[in-house]
Amino acid sequence: MSQQRVGDDAAHPPLSYAEYLSAQISLAKRKGERTRLRLKAAAARLLGQVGYRDLRVSDIHEEADVSNALFYVYFKNKEEISQEVLDGFLAFLEGFPDGERPPATRFGSIRHGNLRYAQMFAANAGLMRCVFQFADEFPAFAAKWHAWNARWRDRTIRAMQRKPDIALAGPGELDAAVIALGAMIDAFLRMAFIEREPSLAGTRYESDPAALAELLSKLWIRALFAADPDDL
Repeated sequence: MSQQRVGDDAAHPPLSYAEYLSAQISLAKRKGERTRLRLKAAAARLLGQVGYRDLRVSDIHEEADVSNALFYVYFKNKEEISQEVLDGFLAFLEGFPDGERPPATRFGSIRHGNLRYAQMFAANAGLMRCVFQFADEFPAFAAKWHAWNARWRDRTIRAMQRKPDIALAGPGELDAAVIALGAMIDAFLRMAFIEREPSLAGTRYESDPAALAELLSKLWIRALFAADPDDL
């Protein structure tokens, strides 16, 4: 499976958020809506390439092929357009359609979710870097990022609470374990796809979301169930 796309039909939109925004332009009915989408798609591409701190308004309107004056019809500054792009990106990550039924096994189900996230992270590594940057600089966005993580954490905890063979002492321990394991995934994917950790160079974990998801899921299984994947 490609890192960039799940497929090319309407049921499988691009994994890349910038590509997704670009695909929406032709679907917009009004000219103003198309222009706004062109600017957002351009900003998403540039945020992915240079990050928020080095982004310039002039780069955005040139990338979108619109005038400088027209940019300011739709957005006040680079902070406002970046905020809108990253807000939309978080919603895109959370609501991306998943047409495949997760495997029924413990390991298969966990790997399914981790693979989807690893593929999304790899296809949007630059935007993920911007999420971390933006959350550091803007408390309002940091609150949205924390809320996004809290929803993921709560869904995961509820799912794990239904497993009778979970190898943890109680609800508090499970909550802390899920937080730790989620942080591990973000940190490891950040090392692999954003920081390009030199020690991963030349290994199967350097740029392969499937290999990373497999490894991380094994660690989840051993931490949560005190078992090897083959035993589940």
